Amino acid sequence: MLYNLTLIESMSKHDASFSKTLIGLFIDSIPKDVDSLNKAFTEKDWKQVAFVSHKLKSTIMTLCVDSLYETIAVLEKEDVKDNFPDSTINSHIEQITTVMNEVVIQLKSSLQAA
Repeated sequence: MLYNLTLIESMSKHDASFSKTLIGLFIDSIPKDVDSLNKAFTEKDWKQVAFVSHKLKSTIMTLCVDSLYETIAVLEKEDVKDNFPDSTINSHIEQITTVMNEVVIQLKSSLQAA
């Protein structure tokens, strides 16, 4: 499993209905944020790359997607373009896209199983 719901369960005080609501919000928001990140990169809008990455960071932290902690930390910095070539930034965005899309699939599956 790519994520951990411990923080969500704690935030919801183990209220299954509230947890499902929070998970539903993540299922809805993650694809939009990932699309926004890819669009910002395509347009070379580095401020937007940093902004959307920062927004995704809170999702990644809340869902405990440990594999992306370092990757998202790199992208959320406004000087990312000054420190990394486009190919490295693109590679990081591709990793985030792949992992977060799989997280959404797994979240949907866990909701259906509950």
